Amino acid sequence: MLGDPIGKRQKPKPASQAGKPVKPASKRGPKGIRMVTVPGRAASALAYQRLWLIGGTTVVGLFLAWWLFWPASPDKTAAAPPGALLTPSGEIVRSPAPGITPAATPEAAPQQAGSAYIQSVRLQPAQPTKMETLKAEVTPTSDAPPDLTFRYAWKVNDRVVAGATGDALNLGEMKMRDRIAVTVTPNSPDGRSFAVTSPEVVVYGIAPTLTLEVKRPAGQSEGPSELQLVSVAPDSTRLTFSLAPPLIAGMTVDKGTGKITWPRPPTLKGIFLFGAAVEDENQTKVTRTFEVTLK
Repeated sequence: MLGDPIGKRQKPKPASQAGKPVKPASKRGPKGIRMVTVPGRAASALAYQRLWLIGGTTVVGLFLAWWLFWPASPDKTAAAPPGALLTPSGEIVRSPAPGITPAATPEAAPQQAGSAYIQSVRLQPAQPTKMETLKAEVTPTSDAPPDLTFRYAWKVNDRVVAGATGDALNLGEMKMRDRIAVTVTPNSPDGRSFAVTSPEVVVYGIAPTLTLEVKRPAGQSEGPSELQLVSVAPDSTRLTFSLAPPLIAGMTVDKGTGKITWPRPPTLKGIFLFGAAVEDENQTKVTRTFEVTLK
C-alpha cells in the first residue's frame, strides 16, 4: 500500500469489521481478577502482572510465618542470681558468693575511720553549758605518726564557725539547745587525710543559783522577820520560788518574788534551819538549806 512505512504494512481488515469500533477482549485472571487486554499491547504484560501478584503474596506469607513461629531469645537476666554482675547483652560476669548479699561484699563495705589515722573524735564535756569551753579529744590509730597534727572545723547548728580552727571552742556566745560538732582532718604527708566528724553535743541551760538575803534580822526589831531569796538564771525567763524541808511553822514565801515572811514569837531564840527551792521554765530545780539565828 502506497504511503505506509517500510516494514509497517498493515493487514487488511475483514469486511465485517470495517467501520466498527474494536472492543477490548477480557477474561478472568487469578483469584477472580478481571484481566483486560487492549489490542496492540505486548503479550508479556499479563505475565508481568501475574509475577507481581505471586511475589507479593509469597513475601507476606513468609513474614507472618517468621513472626508466629520464630523462637524468642531467652531472657538471660531472669536466670541470673541476685546481685550478679551482667554485661549489656545479659551475660553473667560475676555472681555473689553463696550466702553473701551484695551489701556484705568487700566492695560495698563503708570507709573505716582508721584509714584517716583517726580512731575516734569526741567532745568534752558531754553536756556543756555556755559557761564552759568545749574540747575536741582525738584518738589516733596505732599506726599514726607520733608527730601527726590535725585541722579542726567547728559547726554550730550545721553552720561553720568562722575563725574556729583549734581543738577548743568557747561557748560564751552560744544559746541553750545549740547543736555543736567538729570535723577533724589529719595533716598527713602520705595523703591519708580523710576527715572524721564527731557526734553532736547540745548546749545545756545553766541551772539557777539560790542565795538568801536578810531584810529584817530576826530578834532585832519588832514585827515579823523578812528574808529574801535571790536567784541568778542566765538561760531562764521565769523563776518560781518555794519552801522545802525542813520547814518552819508560820514561814511563807512569795512564789514570784522570793520574799519570805516569818512571824516568829518574841521568846523564840536559837538556830533554825529551813529549806528553799527555785525552779525555771525548763523544770531545772535547785534546792538549798539555810540557817537563821534568833537572839
